Amino acid sequence: METIFQSSGTDTTAAPADGSALTLTEKLLVRRTLLAALALGAVGDTLLREGPTGIGFTLFTLATLGALALLMRARRAPWTLGACLLLVPTLFFASVFVWRDAEELKFFNFIALSVAMAALATALLRGEDWEPVAAVGDYLRGGRRVARSGALGAALLIRDAEGLRELRAPGRLRTASGIGRGAVLAVPLLLVFGSLLTAADPVFARLVGTVFDFEFDTIASHLAVTAFVGWVAAGYLRSALFGARASSTERAETRLSIGTAEIGVVLGALDVLFLGFVLVQLRYLFGGAAHVADTAGVSYAEYARSGFFELVWVTVLVLPMLLVGDALVRPGDRAAQVTFRVLAGALLVLLAVVMISAMERMWLYQRAYGLTGTRVYASAAMAWLALVFAWFSVTVLRGRRAPFAFGGVVSAWLVLAALDVTNPDALIARTNIARMERGERFDAGYLTQLSADATPQLVAAVSEVPANERCTIVNGLLSERTADRDWRTWNVARARGDASLARHARALEAAACPTKAAVQSTRGP
Repeated sequence: METIFQSSGTDTTAAPADGSALTLTEKLLVRRTLLAALALGAVGDTLLREGPTGIGFTLFTLATLGALALLMRARRAPWTLGACLLLVPTLFFASVFVWRDAEELKFFNFIALSVAMAALATALLRGEDWEPVAAVGDYLRGGRRVARSGALGAALLIRDAEGLRELRAPGRLRTASGIGRGAVLAVPLLLVFGSLLTAADPVFARLVGTVFDFEFDTIASHLAVTAFVGWVAAGYLRSALFGARASSTERAETRLSIGTAEIGVVLGALDVLFLGFVLVQLRYLFGGAAHVADTAGVSYAEYARSGFFELVWVTVLVLPMLLVGDALVRPGDRAAQVTFRVLAGALLVLLAVVMISAMERMWLYQRAYGLTGTRVYASAAMAWLALVFAWFSVTVLRGRRAPFAFGGVVSAWLVLAALDVTNPDALIARTNIARMERGERFDAGYLTQLSADATPQLVAAVSEVPANERCTIVNGLLSERTADRDWRTWNVARARGDASLARHARALEAAACPTKAAVQSTRGP
């Protein structure tokens, strides 16, 4: 039996480790948490309603962290060094929404931010017991706990506050509770009698209609957003404040295990399969385009296009397979462990050649067709997987499983941070414009689909674009300039793009071509 909080009140009843019974001090903290979640719901309705995401999302994240800090202070629990360090990736990935505009990039940053905040909640809950270097299963269980708490939300807090009515509230709280109960009783009566009175007198009906001039659909929408955001916020705050303090070193017993024979058959067969593929790839890698055309009957670019994403999937699937295999190796079976490490190591060597072949195909594909967002992010994913497999080799294959998950998460954050700094959409624009200047294939329509991150590059290159493609670029830029914006969607990329469009407004308008709608309007009905 242990208490989750250090209670300073008179009620020092110990709470079970599962948090099913709370002391009076803890119940007061539950009440504050519910109020904080309600406030975050209202803040979320204000900041997150308009899209696409921008400064509003960053401000909401800061509001959530602020509420969490206030509740931690009320809990009288210090921020450990691990929790403070986790604020770095949390604040970084939240800030990306202020200075980048690409939707794909913001999606990946949202995932990274969610992982960082889940880790932060776990670190705050466990306090000094939290260890960043933990097994993969510990990371998955921590993420599942935070996700479950976020999904069930306020319901778990209400359950935690069972018996909250037994608390003797101070005078002002008691008065506020009475006002709230009176409002609940008065509303239905006002609706009934108000409808009868407005039906009886049209002058009174017009007066009431003027005073209460609102749209029910709008109010319902605001209430729905507030309720949803508040519900999730309640669950997240609970995950950081309440719950069992399970040790991060605990590991569930493996019910299923495999021995030397099973490992030899499975990994040996995969090694043979990969070896055959690698031997073929070596001929293509060193034979060049002529060899591909003679043997495969397709161009080198078509050959590259047909295989890259399949090889990405192969690379992605190998990692969980090896992790599961390592977890299932029979404990204490030295022969099985050695067999797994040898065959898995051979598989990783062969996989390295597969990854090199995949990146070679991507390079050829990019040379033939140009750069796109999908190709950039897939290449970044391959770079991350290369780091992960290298880390797997020096940790798991050497019998040190604990650091693997931590290194995998940190390497993903670093690769994504590098993408954030690189600015993928601007890179795509620069690369494809350079291809155009060399007289190679150029897709102007695709460039108009890029975010405001690429606007300055496109504006600067308009004069270099061939006349038959210039209209497409210019019309796309002008439509971006005239798009309606809300302050909550503001970010640095859009501000820079708008400034660049404003500086070259006359030249762009002169180069613009009439749209189909404009042409039809001039022709008349």
